[in-house]
Amino acid sequence: AYTPERVSLSAAIVERLAYMTAATGLVTLSLVLVAIRTNRADWIMPGFVAAIAIVALWRAAKRHTPRLPASARGSMSGTALVALALLAIAQEIINVIETYAVLTWLGASPTLESAVALEGLNRLANAPAQLIPGKLGVLELAGSAFAGILQLGTANGLTLVLARRVRSLAWT
Repeated sequence: AYTPERVSLSAAIVERLAYMTAATGLVTLSLVLVAIRTNRADWIMPGFVAAIAIVALWRAAKRHTPRLPASARGSMSGTALVALALLAIAQEIINVIETYAVLTWLGASPTLESAVALEGLNRLANAPAQLIPGKLGVLELAGSAFAGILQLGTANGLTLVLARRVRSLAWT
């Protein structure tokens, strides 16, 4: 069956938006946890104010953006959007569980808080790494550094990233 390009593109954009929203929530939570853990809770309020300003600017820009006609927007129901959002959140939860399980298996004794923080920080490093083919080296360096900051061991952070690369290769 053939799916029109605009429907496929719209679906891809909505899926990426759901993923980015869930990932942003995880990154935000991890930054708050790291700020508290490193006695920098004073960073939380300026970050919160900056987030509100960004949302306000986004909403203002959205008001001035012309809307596509209904025929071009596709027909995603509210139920489908909720299901997509729940799947994006579930993906992030599974990633945190994977982080916790691998670090435990490595003997790092993580807490749920440190697994959430490490996963969120790794997700944060993932965004600029998109510019590098295969993200080679960037994720390994970030995973090691962030695990070191969270006192989980730099080698454990590197091993976590390498285990994920092996998983990705196996699926590929």
